[in-house]
Amino acid sequence: MMKEQTEEAEETEFIVEETSRAEYIASSYNSILAVADFDTEMMSEKDAQRVKRIKLKALRIIDECISEMYDEMFEDEEEEE
Repeated sequence: MMKEQTEEAEETEFIVEETSRAEYIASSYNSILAVADFDTEMMSEKDAQRVKRIKLKALRIIDECISEMYDEMFEDEEEEE
């Protein structure tokens, strides 16, 4: 009986759903909004740095995703030149 359960467990497949660029952009935007109204002057330096880091990472994600989307949309125009 243990052998049957082990074989069933080994056959289990996991489905990994990819995150779309739009979802990355939306999540990044939401993270910026989540910390936008925080007054970093009233926080400890560590917390203020955390807020700054969140904003920088979110902006970097947005920039990367937008750049990839732009390149896909306009790659034909670049090849024509």
